[in-house]
Amino acid sequence: MISLGHFSTNRELAAVLNRRGATVHGTRVPVTRWVLLFYVLAAVMISGDIVFVFSVPMTVRWAQLCLLFPISLALAKSRAALKVRWPLGFHWLLLWTLFMFAFVPNSSFPLFSAEYAGWLLFNVALVFATVQLFHLAELTALMRWYVLSFLGPALFGLLQFMAPVFGIPVPLTRQWWIPGVFARINGFSYEPSYFAMYLATGWVMSAYLLRHPVRWISRRLLKFCFLVEGAALMLSGARTAWLLFGVWFLQFPLRLAAKLLTGRVHVRSLRITLGGLTIAVLGALLVVRLIGVDNIAIVFRGTGLLGQDASWSFAQRANMLMDTFQAFWNSPLIGRSLGGVNVAVAELHGYKPETFEEASKLFTGLGAFLEVLAASGAVGVIPFLIYWSLLMWKPWVARTILPPNERSTMLALVVSLAMATVILQVNQNVLRPYLWFHVAILSAYYDAAVRSVRSLRLYPKCGSR
Repeated sequence: MISLGHFSTNRELAAVLNRRGATVHGTRVPVTRWVLLFYVLAAVMISGDIVFVFSVPMTVRWAQLCLLFPISLALAKSRAALKVRWPLGFHWLLLWTLFMFAFVPNSSFPLFSAEYAGWLLFNVALVFATVQLFHLAELTALMRWYVLSFLGPALFGLLQFMAPVFGIPVPLTRQWWIPGVFARINGFSYEPSYFAMYLATGWVMSAYLLRHPVRWISRRLLKFCFLVEGAALMLSGARTAWLLFGVWFLQFPLRLAAKLLTGRVHVRSLRITLGGLTIAVLGALLVVRLIGVDNIAIVFRGTGLLGQDASWSFAQRANMLMDTFQAFWNSPLIGRSLGGVNVAVAELHGYKPETFEEASKLFTGLGAFLEVLAASGAVGVIPFLIYWSLLMWKPWVARTILPPNERSTMLALVVSLAMATVILQVNQNVLRPYLWFHVAILSAYYDAAVRSVRSLRLYPKCGSR
């Protein structure tokens, strides 16, 4: 039995965990620099919707091709191993996947449903492979690159915004504040809202790690990520990004008010509250001055603000949600499979998609988890909900047995996934590649951290599944 008293610092404990993580609980597939390189390249390109992609006729991303090598390596090595690492909640994920494949024929365009089922299987393989390939030492290196990978799209987004001011054309721009002058940032994504959904994950991780420091990345670098990604999110004009900023900022005036009620002043909260309000007011005045109220109004379309019609956006989103629910209600037990939801929604409006392009863009559902309900049926959705809950609940429970560095890293992944889950409820498609890349890293980190602690018998067995 090894006790915490044997380690004078958390650094010594973490070093032992890293060394032991490579040998306990089954055969581990060794991670070469090439494997890590493929993961890093995938992280850099994984946000691409209009770049780093090609069609055959379905859309394939270069990031997915990069991940094929480590997935194949892990599957081949695991087949020969006596034991494999079973990812967190993996049996529930497999059960849900079986439902998706079983329901593929329940569509007038089963080939499109089969494509979605195939991408789901790819994501399942990615989760499994990542857990097999990495232990704590290598995950630390991967985490550093993963956090930094969000800088590339963010910096490119800021270039999209600034370059046209100086007459420099920038490709991939889809929307404008002022045509030809100020662009709405969309990075490598279809549109600003897609960009914000992706980048918010990295921004939340940076924000969390600034409050809960780790050894594998400096605070100076984290602050740079936080500021650059925050600026890109703000200039994208996505309302979800602005709401995220508001929720994050609200903690400081609330903490300040709580301290004032006890007769004390929380200096840090006071400084951030006053600074944030000052920046917000000056920024708003600057934006109005440079861009103008009329050009900003596009962001408030459907809210009733700045003279915009309050009914248009709300009615459109409500109709999309109702269409998605109707697709479920028309077949509540036998789901539509993930690709069949769009087809079912189109059929509600009298259309029958015949090509991949029509099926993906003619009509879509809304609310990613509502789409999962329509795809899975009332019974098939249960394994998915259990799996997704375990992804956040089990790491939260396990936080008490981990050293501070590992605990902060894992909770940064959990908090950002929780945020993404909330945003997904007003967006489409749970199969977003960057979302499952995040799930794979979280699953691997949880498995490696818990197994390493258990291998030292520091604490009672807590289980990794």
